[in-house]
Formats: sequence, structure tokens, C-alpha cells
Amino acid sequence: MYEVYRRNQRRRMQTVSYTTYSHLQMTSEWEFQPFGPLGYCLDTLQQPDCEVTRGPFREVTVVTYLLSGTLTVEVASASDVQLGPRDYSVTTPRDGDSIVYRTGTEEAHFVEIGLTTLSDDSASSNRVGHVSRTRRSPDLGCLVSGQGHGDVPGISLDSAVYRGYMRAGENLIFETLLSRKLFLLVLRGTVRLEQDRLLPRDAAFIRRVSSVPIAAVQTTELLLVDMA
Repeated sequence: MYEVYRRNQRRRMQTVSYTTYSHLQMTSEWEFQPFGPLGYCLDTLQQPDCEVTRGPFREVTVVTYLLSGTLTVEVASASDVQLGPRDYSVTTPRDGDSIVYRTGTEEAHFVEIGLTTLSDDSASSNRVGHVSRTRRSPDLGCLVSGQGHGDVPGISLDSAVYRGYMRAGENLIFETLLSRKLFLLVLRGTVRLEQDRLLPRDAAFIRRVSSVPIAAVQTTELLLVDMA
């Protein structure tokens, strides 16, 4: 089953409280009933030399993917990390902590995904990863995983986040178990998912499907979350 959320379907967030400033723009915002461990997804355009605070958090791992600009990710209980374009951070704040995003001299565009982490391990962390630069296309590379995907940052839940890249006319087929859930977010370009066409900032919830064919109508970059 495919359920598509269009970029103009903004909803008020309930899972996370956050402080914003006048120079912060929310380009898209999704809120929904819990979909596996996926709690929320935020798409943020933040102007130069400013900050935004998210939180406080409880039992959550935050994956932040930077599309453009520069960004510093700060959490009180762990070291700060610096992100450049196509870098990402995996942040596990201590319960009650907040995350502060600070931009540099350029506007920053980033996506933030919150995954509920039910674990006895309460250690906070803040790690940075880099998108693997490959020459092949199409490409679907794992960014973070709780399933033992090589040397990518690990998380304390049975989920994985992938970044996909396809040129116009190319196809990807993602194979998974029928019992798992998928969240697909188009960052740029256009894809066809069965009979639906997804534009930039459109998203889809996918469940009870074991093979997901994704066709690129234009050169496309996307995020895909695979969850138990």
C-alpha cells in the first residue's frame, strides 16, 4: 500500500516542540500517527548566521541530512559536529536535551528525521557521516543502520536510512520484507511510484509491499527509511 503526502500538506507538529526565529522558514512539514519508529520529518530552509533549537527530546535518534550550505549541530551532552553539503549527522540526545542548528555565512537547507529509540542504552552521541561518492548510477547507499551495514553509523533500532541517486530514465528496485514499513522522501527531481508521480518535497508511506520499483522521471535525489 502506498500513501502519498504532497509538499503542500503541512500539519502542526505534536511529537516535538521547537523554538523558531523570524529568519527561519519551514518549507515543508509532516506530522502523522506513528509509522513504525518514524516520529516526524522536517524540511527546513534556515537563513545565514542564525540558529534554531529543537526539543526537548525523549527516546529519539535524529538523522539530519544537509542538502546545501553549512551547518553546526550542537547538543549539550555530546560534541558538536560540522556539516557540509551532502553530509549528515546522527544525533542521540540525552532525554531532555535539545539540538541547536547554527548556520554559517550561507543559507542552509536540511532535512531532519526523528526515529523513536526504545533502548536501555541512554548514552548520548553526535556523529557525522559523508555520502559515499560513487561513479555508478543509479545508486542507493546506506547512511545509518541498526542492521549491521558495514562501517556506517549505527543506531539502536531495527531501521536503516538510505540516500538514493538516479538519472532521468533510470530505475531502482528496493527489496524488503512484507512486514516492514518504508518512508520515501524526494529531495530533488521527480520519481514515479506505481501510478503516483512524486515531486520535490513529496513523500510516501509504503507498507505491505516487498518490492518497491522507483522510476526517475528527472535526475533525482531521495531519502528512504526502512523500518521494522
